[in-house]
Amino acid sequence: MKIIFTDHARKRMQERSIPEKEIIECVLRSDRIFRDDININRFQKLFSHGILEVIGRYKGAHFIVITTYFL
Repeated sequence: MKIIFTDHARKRMQERSIPEKEIIECVLRSDRIFRDDININRFQKLFSHGILEVIGRYKGAHFIVITTYFL
């Protein structure tokens, strides 16, 4: 699966100092996954510095990251 980052997601990653590596780990090896009725997925993973949440959606064989933040 290829992970694609929107411009918005890249901006938030930079503002919040979230490395791409942690987002990829969160999506591929999440602790919790939430799905809603409009195909939006929320992945959560606990890191030593907090719980990372990644929000995105699948489009074919790709996952598109919409935004990300620490809870």
